[in-house]
Amino acid sequence: MPTAGGRGVPAGTDRVSRRRFVSLLGSIGAGVVAAPLSSGLLDKVRADELPAPDPGDTTRQWVMLFDLRRCDGCRECIKGCQKMHWLTKEQEWIKVYELTAVSGQNYFLPVTCQMCQEAPCTQVCPVGATYHTPDGVVVVDQDVCIGCRMCMAACPYGVRIFNWDEPREAPSTVRSSTPEFRVPQQQGTVGKCANCVHNLRKATLPACVQAC
Repeated sequence: MPTAGGRGVPAGTDRVSRRRFVSLLGSIGAGVVAAPLSSGLLDKVRADELPAPDPGDTTRQWVMLFDLRRCDGCRECIKGCQKMHWLTKEQEWIKVYELTAVSGQNYFLPVTCQMCQEAPCTQVCPVGATYHTPDGVVVVDQDVCIGCRMCMAACPYGVRIFNWDEPREAPSTVRSSTPEFRVPQQQGTVGKCANCVHNLRKATLPACVQAC
């Protein structure tokens, strides 16, 4: 679920501090947090309850959370993403893995772009086609991308997709050429999740969240 936080938040704003956030994540890892997380942290920071942000406002940084206690591996998040971005069935910007815990219990792990603060992909791109937006989202400008795939080699999560084939034909009403929301994809370039930042800036949840 997308959340907002960052620096320069006015006093009195109802938000979760970075220290509290890290503390909660540690509790999840220890397996001791239950209902208070769902009713507390997540309910406070839903994107659709926030005012539409200014794209140039660096006090807001977006992050995606997956509640692994609820994920059943249905892959509806992938389908929602593909529908929003006019991707083919082979183009999966979200990977859903089935894993086995040390206890022997199986669980599902959705993995998408982690929007790394020190992103290896942005550091190796020879033409600057992949970069951070002011609100922390890593995007690819397919008008600049030369298809060298250096970013794919550098990504530790394997979630970048090379557009080998002709893209799906999209109606003129949904076509978009911005790096934050490119429809259709451009053949010979790299595509990836951008947290549906075009939705977040309109105070609308990402397609995967809506589809879940």
